[in-house]
Amino acid sequence: MHFVKSTAVFIHKSKPRRVWQVAGILFVFIGLLALWYLLPTAKNKRFLKQSPAEVVSLKDQAVLPTLQAAPQVPALKARAPLPSREFLDAYNSGQNLRALVHKALQHPEWGGFFYAVKVLRQCAVQSFAEAKPLAGSGPDSNADPALALKQAQAADRLAMRCADFLPSEISNGRIDEIWKSGLARDPLIRATQDFLAVFEKALQSSGDAQARVGALQSILTIGDPMVLQDLGLRLALDVQDGKKGFIVDGKFYGLDSETDVGTAIYLLPCSQGLKCDAMEFDTLTRCASGLTCDADRFEYVRKMKESIPGAYDRVMAIYETMAPAVREANAHFFSRR
Repeated sequence: MHFVKSTAVFIHKSKPRRVWQVAGILFVFIGLLALWYLLPTAKNKRFLKQSPAEVVSLKDQAVLPTLQAAPQVPALKARAPLPSREFLDAYNSGQNLRALVHKALQHPEWGGFFYAVKVLRQCAVQSFAEAKPLAGSGPDSNADPALALKQAQAADRLAMRCADFLPSEISNGRIDEIWKSGLARDPLIRATQDFLAVFEKALQSSGDAQARVGALQSILTIGDPMVLQDLGLRLALDVQDGKKGFIVDGKFYGLDSETDVGTAIYLLPCSQGLKCDAMEFDTLTRCASGLTCDADRFEYVRKMKESIPGAYDRVMAIYETMAPAVREANAHFFSRR
């Protein structure tokens, strides 16, 4: 509950400086919505089941590759290395994302379709924010000049990353097509989908505990931070005695307990290679939308928790306990015992 209350402290009280507020609010609170609305509704069920590259201009690469039929790739073996690291490095570079998506669509067997979907979804949000400005939005004459500059730079950086995509390439139909094709061809999408299927049953108290451990084991064995980010709170959420809560180191904590587990999970992708600095999409979106401009996710969490004595230290203690378990692919750490 502290996570929800303290986040509100950082919402900018003046008018939004740019047109990014729609995107910013969406990305800041999406994790919180997952916490309080755990079971998928008709509206959000589809989302739950989907969840330095060289700059290639539209002149050089007018259309992204179309999806071609291909044989199914074999299931992942335990600890099998997956070359999605190349895509992660390109994403971390903070550069234009078109070249990354172009190559990713040619290599679903490396997790390319998953990365393409991730990037195209983010750029679709960015495009929506540009196309649908809020009434009355614009520069705030009372804004601190240094902060206003940071917000403008963040907005420009987001626009640069997604500048070269055609509207048809970031459409919902195109993104859905890639995701569905990846169910048979992309090991990251397949593992994510398998976990989500087990997750839904677990929240209904009808799930097989061993099935959940197995699905989570596949996710942790992959160890890709973008997959961890997409699953978010669902990595540790479960049901025990009819009550929903988090499982950490085999112990169950109800959602009403003050454990700060949800905030620690938000930091987990940073321990697996995601570059969580000021150039990361999440951090840029908050800044461009007029919320808060931070050096990285850790500074954001520290600011968010500073009004609660000891809260940031609790978050970091949980994070430092969870991070090794994720690196060691220890699924039992997040499972019932």
